[in-house]
Amino acid sequence: MTTKERIISLMRQRVLILDGAMGTMIQSYNLTEEDYRGERFKDLPGLQKGNNDLLVISRPDVIGDIHRRYLEAGADIIETNSFSSQRISMEDYGACDYCHELNVSAARLARKYADDFTAKNPEKPRFVAGSIGPTNKTCSLSPDVNNPALRNITFDELASAYKDQIKALIEGGVDILDCENISRALSDLLDEADPIESSYVFEVGSAGLERQLKRPGDFVQFMGSPVLVKTYQPKDGRKEFAGTLAGYEDGAVLLDMGGETVRFEKNETALVRLRVEF
Repeated sequence: MTTKERIISLMRQRVLILDGAMGTMIQSYNLTEEDYRGERFKDLPGLQKGNNDLLVISRPDVIGDIHRRYLEAGADIIETNSFSSQRISMEDYGACDYCHELNVSAARLARKYADDFTAKNPEKPRFVAGSIGPTNKTCSLSPDVNNPALRNITFDELASAYKDQIKALIEGGVDILDCENISRALSDLLDEADPIESSYVFEVGSAGLERQLKRPGDFVQFMGSPVLVKTYQPKDGRKEFAGTLAGYEDGAVLLDMGGETVRFEKNETALVRLRVEF
């Protein structure tokens, strides 16, 4: 049985537990600038305290201890300490040249602890997820409010940086790739001339973020929330409906409107957008 098959098999039997936050755990160790640098990064320019990914090399004992504590608490999957280990984010610290080494080291460190715990209890295998965080740049928003067309990064540059990170994480031995906290700017599909068929789109809060919801389970966290439903159909135009999210059934969103349950369905010509009101 391959690792993928084993993970899928376990997920069909029970919920697998992912470890918790890495950054806040690191803060509890009260590390100094010297801890972050160690011998390997002693000559890097600028302040390095806060560049947490360096610690897999400069203080592997700290990161290893965090992995151990999560595994002892029952985590089935631990994440590598590689959230910002791609060259775009590391550019701020002057550490671009270390990205490959950081990712491989992070993966191997997490792998060691996961394998140790699996060996102690083969009935509860542990796995490693390669943590891939967002960069500090985006190709969907301008860094200058006065110049909305401006971009400080291209899609190809982002793709290349992530590709290098992923290859290094796989080289280090991760089982899973975990793309964390990735978001893109909200484009208002209702303003498109030809609405397209896709999954339901939730606008979450006022931050201009969106989530694609495709399965009944995706709707659970919003059940009972006040929502504003926007619809478009060629013959009726654009309409808005306010109510409370009551459920999802047979591909339709159910909205409670003053005691009356109304169904909203998409098809080739209709589009439905829902805004969660806070």
